[in-house]
Amino acid sequence: MNDNQLAQKVKGLRQSKGFSQEGLAGIAGLSLRTVQRIENENSNPSGDSLKKLSTALGVSPDYLLEWEPNENTNFLLILAFSPILCIVNPFFAIIVPLILWSIKKNQIKGVRSLGVKVLTIQIIWVILYFVFRTINFLRLRYIIQNKQAFIGNQWDSFLSDIETQSYLKTFFMVTNILIILFVTYKTYLTNRLSNPIKIL
Repeated sequence: MNDNQLAQKVKGLRQSKGFSQEGLAGIAGLSLRTVQRIENENSNPSGDSLKKLSTALGVSPDYLLEWEPNENTNFLLILAFSPILCIVNPFFAIIVPLILWSIKKNQIKGVRSLGVKVLTIQIIWVILYFVFRTINFLRLRYIIQNKQAFIGNQWDSFLSDIETQSYLKTFFMVTNILIILFVTYKTYLTNRLSNPIKIL
């Protein structure tokens, strides 16, 4: 947190409680000069001073030092689009957005909620993807183990089942890509509406 944010929080809380700088200093057991320096952005309080100050203001030290999320619409679009790497490996649809989300969830406005949304969708997709592919694979394995030889059109039917496995993979991939594009587009529209271009 920068000095300006800390100064504003301390001053805002002090005024909301009706304390003067002298009053806050007395309650917190700090010198008037210390309170003045903090509110004028000339000093960061030590750990002990911060604890005394937060106790006097009725908040936690973490609240005073809490980072204010920045706005970064480009990062939100990157997060929304990141599961596209499922094309390389299905698990990347979860791993990549999870890494991006965990790094920036408390630093950029909107990342926390968007990350949860993206991860929920991708976890459901990965589960369905592997469940259906596993079922189909086990069915093909069962056919192979219980057939000594393919007679007549049974071979064509088996080859068709193998093609179904590849079609199933393609279907899930295309479906997920469409979902990713939709979420990315919705994120873009939301950002555009919340941050309209100002015409001078």
